[in-house]
Amino acid sequence: MSKHFHVSSLEAELNDLEIPDGPTIDKLTISSSRASVGGDPFQLVMEEHAEAVAHMSAQSMADFLNLLAPGGLKEFEITLGEGSALVTAKVQIVVEIPVEATCSLSIHNECELWVDVDQVEVMGGSAKKLVEGHLAKVNPIFTTDDLPIPATLSSTKITPDGIELYCSVLPGSWD
Repeated sequence: MSKHFHVSSLEAELNDLEIPDGPTIDKLTISSSRASVGGDPFQLVMEEHAEAVAHMSAQSMADFLNLLAPGGLKEFEITLGEGSALVTAKVQIVVEIPVEATCSLSIHNECELWVDVDQVEVMGGSAKKLVEGHLAKVNPIFTTDDLPIPATLSSTKITPDGIELYCSVLPGSWD
């Protein structure tokens, strides 16, 4: 006979969550009240909406972009600031050219995270359309469908410490 145990609050932390075909989430924290655990096989049942925060470092995002190498862009480096990210990469046109883009993030359909290009500099000139075209191949860079929990994306925040994604977790059972 399997038992379920009711809890008045629950907090779970997953570290270095490797998303298939996506960036590594350095830390995913899930907080809820009213849940139950147990059973055979083991189940976690959220009895009401919960909150989740996914944290990604600049290095995790750069590693992900370097794996994809969209449109020949390579050697990505990301510097995070308040509300934006400075992305530096190189592109091979005829010769290798350094590219700098200031980017922000946007949420689409409550489940997708997109990179938006705010400004681009290539050898002192503007190449925003070129970089946007390359990014179109990788957007969305994250979707809640890749999480091990049913969730919607409610907001995002870029700070010097990392990118934070705030999610609402739907009630239900996780096997």
